[in-house]
Amino acid sequence: MKFLKASKVLARTSNSFSHIRKLAREVKFLAPLKITENRGGWLRSEIDDWISECVRKHQAGGKYARSNHIDFRRKILQQWASVLTSKDGTGADNVVSFTGGVA
Repeated sequence: MKFLKASKVLARTSNSFSHIRKLAREVKFLAPLKITENRGGWLRSEIDDWISECVRKHQAGGKYARSNHIDFRRKILQQWASVLTSKDGTGADNVVSFTGGVA
């Protein structure tokens, strides 16, 4: 077993120390283990498992996966394309609604 100090955990996770602490308070990340009276650290294997779980969730479309903003943008572009290519050039019959999403 190998312990990692905070700077190594930050480098491995690409998160700031304050964000790691926030996630730990919300029980979304591992709290450091007490090694001595004045020292804490994380087990490298647990950090690697956490990273693997984030990747797995991302690939499965879970909570940390990319949002649906790509689909939203695609719909917006399709609607604008139909407005720009309407027969009369006004696009009056092709209305884009931005209240609460794409109509």
